[in-house]
Amino acid sequence: MSFSVHHLFFYMVNDMTRKIIVSIALIFIFILSICVFLHQTSLKNAEKQQFESMRAEVRQKLQQSEQYKSKTEQKQSIQNESPQTDIYKSLSEQNSDMVGWIEIDDTEISYPVMHTPNEPEYYLNRSFDKQKSISGTPFADARCSFNPLSDNIIIYAHNMKNKTMFNQLLSYTERDFYESHRLIEFNTLDNSFLYEVMAVFYTDLNNNEDLYFFDFIDAQTDEQYNEFVKRCIDRSIYKTDISSNEKAGLITLVTCSYQSDDGRFVVIAKQKSTQ
Repeated sequence: MSFSVHHLFFYMVNDMTRKIIVSIALIFIFILSICVFLHQTSLKNAEKQQFESMRAEVRQKLQQSEQYKSKTEQKQSIQNESPQTDIYKSLSEQNSDMVGWIEIDDTEISYPVMHTPNEPEYYLNRSFDKQKSISGTPFADARCSFNPLSDNIIIYAHNMKNKTMFNQLLSYTERDFYESHRLIEFNTLDNSFLYEVMAVFYTDLNNNEDLYFFDFIDAQTDEQYNEFVKRCIDRSIYKTDISSNEKAGLITLVTCSYQSDDGRFVVIAKQKSTQ
């Protein structure tokens, strides 16, 4: 009898010890999770502030320029060397990987665009100053060229939950958003270009047919160009006012979407006619 009580006592002690250890472990994991969350939030906020600072610098220099023109006047000059290009050139002196600046009015999308042909996804998880980054920095497809400009400039960026990077591209699923955000501005280090949204749609990288939309950079023939534009328009969630009749430069913005494991949301715009 005493033997059984003795073992029961030690069993109870061991059971209590296990529960205490498990409780301590759970508390530790909980505290660690909070610390990781706070650290990541802090990093995201710091990255957001960095880009906001760059935007502020660009706007300040634009306003100080004697040749500064209003936004409306800028948009009437569809493709030209403007005072803006000097500003972006000065930013590129801080990082020679920068090839331009992408902007959609009245959104958070206003960022430098990077290009590293030898390391295509270098800026997927790096900031403008090349530090490790959760948000990364928008970057152009390694196959694109900027002098001369490729027929289709493809730019990738993350879909961040804090509404930064290309998160707001998903707003183009709503036609009302498209109606008030038809224009996309892309400034290279030499020229300013204005594009009109032509098509918006979901893709799946696991679908081989969808890879077609990420492989068009430069058309070998007019027929190839026209076929690409037609397929984009046909795929679009809704019809826009942009036709496929006239050949013009294209820009494709890509971000993650979550309709599938490897889903991507695509916004394709066509260079605005000078007529």
